[in-house]
Amino acid sequence: MEHESSHRMNVPNPNQLHPLGLAIGIGVFVGAFLLIFRPFGLIINGYGDPAFWLILGIIPLNVFLVIILDWAIKWLRQHWTWLTNKSAAVFTTVSVIIAGNVAYQAAFQEITTWPDLLEMIGQVALIAAFPTLFVLLYYRKQPTEQPEARPLEPSDSPLVLHDEAQRETLTLLVDDILYIESDRNYALIHTRISPKPHLLRSSLKALEQQIEGTPIIRCHRSYLVNTTQVIHRRRSARKVQLTLRDCDTRIPVSLQFVERIEDALSGE
Repeated sequence: MEHESSHRMNVPNPNQLHPLGLAIGIGVFVGAFLLIFRPFGLIINGYGDPAFWLILGIIPLNVFLVIILDWAIKWLRQHWTWLTNKSAAVFTTVSVIIAGNVAYQAAFQEITTWPDLLEMIGQVALIAAFPTLFVLLYYRKQPTEQPEARPLEPSDSPLVLHDEAQRETLTLLVDDILYIESDRNYALIHTRISPKPHLLRSSLKALEQQIEGTPIIRCHRSYLVNTTQVIHRRRSARKVQLTLRDCDTRIPVSLQFVERIEDALSGE
């Protein structure tokens, strides 16, 4: 989803910690810790010793883990909004780093029994308590990410809606409408300014003709949605859902309307 910020130049923040710096910092710390304190019974007798190569591989391993995680978390935030929380991102990053280091060291040292593996997990987790400070610093330096959002475009022009019998009218501002839902022979018009929906005896098809030219468009056989109110779009294998500003209801998007919604949200 594109919004107005996508048209501005992306200027790097000099105070922002680069993921490569985070990765190298963790790798160097873990490698130095293993070299100095020799946990897990590591014995280094020279360049030919497996333990030497295990420690040497710690830096590229952690660089790989952190760089991939940084990319993956940014991508997953488009689908899993809970990852926009910095605490969740820190926990996920530290957990994957611990798991990756345990798997790497267990394979290198040919650890196959559960007691030895559990002991290693505990020791690696203890070691990870220190580089966790690097992770916390990294996410503290990151700008707070908000769900994808489109700016409100205020409209002073009222929208007059009427029922199919032309007996009842309803006047609302376009920006006040969140979505319109079909309920048998009625349309429920949900707004930002009222806790209860407005009721009109009309089909969505009839209302579509009345709202033509507005950002309120069809997204489902039972829903019309105001695209200026969309703050997040969630995709899964079989469905797309929209999150609206100041609204707990998730609006479904049928496959036949996905392209139309994408175009509307990108401003095309």
